Amino acid sequence: KSLLRVSQFDGEPRFELLRVIRDYAEQDLELQGEVTDACQRHARHFLELAEQAARELKGHEHARWFRRLDKEQDNFRVMLARGRFTDGYLYAARLAAALPYYWYVRGYTEEGSRILESILSGAADQLETQLHIRLLHGAGMMAIGQGEYLVAKTKYELHLDLARRIEDWDGVQRALGNLGIIADSLGDFVAARSYYQQTLDLALQLENTGSIATSLLNLGTVAYAQGELAEAELFFRQSLSIMESMGDPNGVAIAAANLGRLASYHGDHDAAKSLLERALSVAEGVGDTRMIATILDGLGSVAVRQGDARVAARCFQRSLNVALDLREKVPLLDVLRSFIEFENKYGSSQRAAQLWGFEEKERAELGIAVAPTDLHTHQDVLEMIRGNVGSEALAALLALGRRLDLAQAVAFAMSSRSLAA
Repeated sequence: KSLLRVSQFDGEPRFELLRVIRDYAEQDLELQGEVTDACQRHARHFLELAEQAARELKGHEHARWFRRLDKEQDNFRVMLARGRFTDGYLYAARLAAALPYYWYVRGYTEEGSRILESILSGAADQLETQLHIRLLHGAGMMAIGQGEYLVAKTKYELHLDLARRIEDWDGVQRALGNLGIIADSLGDFVAARSYYQQTLDLALQLENTGSIATSLLNLGTVAYAQGELAEAELFFRQSLSIMESMGDPNGVAIAAANLGRLASYHGDHDAAKSLLERALSVAEGVGDTRMIATILDGLGSVAVRQGDARVAARCFQRSLNVALDLREKVPLLDVLRSFIEFENKYGSSQRAAQLWGFEEKERAELGIAVAPTDLHTHQDVLEMIRGNVGSEALAALLALGRRLDLAQAVAFAMSSRSLAA
């Protein structure tokens, strides 16, 4: 009887040993003095795989490469944990620099941040500068995913400085673009637009199609925030066209979702629903958990405005569950903000008021601003709640909500009878 267990993945065989057999084999390698060589060969193989995947994750074969990385997480963790072979730190640094996009999309930002910070706190200044820049980019991306915008800003400012020193203009683009995202999230829309425009200008000089598309998308988000809606639509449509021609599924999903958000703002809910459903289909194909939560949130809001409580309940139930699986605060806060309008309309205004208090407190602590374009709608919801419960009761309910922690707030939302509609 074979000691190997054989399975198939994407038409290729995979071999596994029982834990007891694997432990015995490792002990035998130790006795033979061959463990360092075995660790090196294991690390070399999976490093090559990760670096190839990093190049493929935004291409036509993205779904297969995401699935492949899903299968190899234990191998990557083992590789990162081992320090017994020559160049172990360098191998770990290169692996960590290859995986941030995967970690971000799959919602592994806490684990990714822990790994990247461990490597950056080591001998990062002795690494080749380009690799150091990539590690900073990954750490900044993880911090953005977790809503730690000031931490992310520190990473990207150093990233920008190093990239300029060695004239790494692609690195300069990435740093400027992410500094724009940070400024955008913190409500400094003037600074965000400046960063995004610098990124676009540089991308055009370098003829970097992907960066051009991303810069246009980002300029669209800040134009939307500032109420420049016609300009925002132009940017989103230009970005979508380029993303489609490139075959970038994640970019297509984001651009289509933003166009859906814009259509909803204009009251064209049928167009919004169509665009968001397209975006959801693409995001589900990629397995982008963060985007799935955001798009379902948007579809729930559209359903509320169309008066379809059943569809809205289904969307919010799923978006809350998906956002909860991410284990990140910002996506949950985004879903809760939309859910409050639904809860006020189809559930309990008292419950909606408490969730408002929680959500407002958390955003203030993170420094996240409400976009001016959304502020009027946001305040309209609060006034509707006030009209239903009264000003005195509203103040008390908001205070109760501020006492909730994240787990309590999510459990409170998910226990609502409105989700059983």
